[in-house]
Amino acid sequence: MSNLIGTPELKARMNKLRLVFKPVGRSWADHTVRNAKHKLASTRKTGRLHDSVRRGSATKRRATVTAHYTANFEDAGAKPHVITAPPGKALVFKGSRGTVFARQVHHRGRKARPFKVRAAQAALRDTPLEQILIDEWNSGA
Repeated sequence: MSNLIGTPELKARMNKLRLVFKPVGRSWADHTVRNAKHKLASTRKTGRLHDSVRRGSATKRRATVTAHYTANFEDAGAKPHVITAPPGKALVFKGSRGTVFARQVHHRGRKARPFKVRAAQAALRDTPLEQILIDEWNSGA
């Protein structure tokens, strides 16, 4: 029977490869956040949406990037629609001539400004996947 030299090191490296997506996903998510914030910089009024973009989590299986729900409207746009106040109440907002009270408002819609997929794809191109994989392999032994 032969004795293979380096078996524990090989097993350690193979175990590291099973966990390699976590640092890759973390790096990809961080790059996506930077790209998304850069694309949102031109549409910034209050900064709420810009500041809400962040890395949600990075596990062994997936990485997520989260933002305020209005990111969906910024990305996909909105069709023109009517906003109606509940019965017995009024919509209140600041207009160009002061405070406005209304029972209904005609929202004119919003043009789509897609940024989510573009930011993720650009981040995938910018993330040094090979280098992270090599570093994880080398740190396993």
